[in-house]
Amino acid sequence: MRANQKRWLYYVLVAIAIAGSLVSLFALFELGSPRWTISVNMLSVVCILLAMKMHGRNTTGRDG
Repeated sequence: MRANQKRWLYYVLVAIAIAGSLVSLFALFELGSPRWTISVNMLSVVCILLAMKMHGRNTTGRDG
């Protein structure tokens, strides 16, 4: 994958994590914490971990 594609994938993962967190907070305060927020939180955590892994590879110079 080219560097430009990796950068965009990183931004997309971070955006998904932020959006998931905002949806979860909205559901917590407005809807009384429905059960589906657990899935949204897990998706946010997975996106954050993937983004961190990608960012770590980019800063250390490893490609792959």
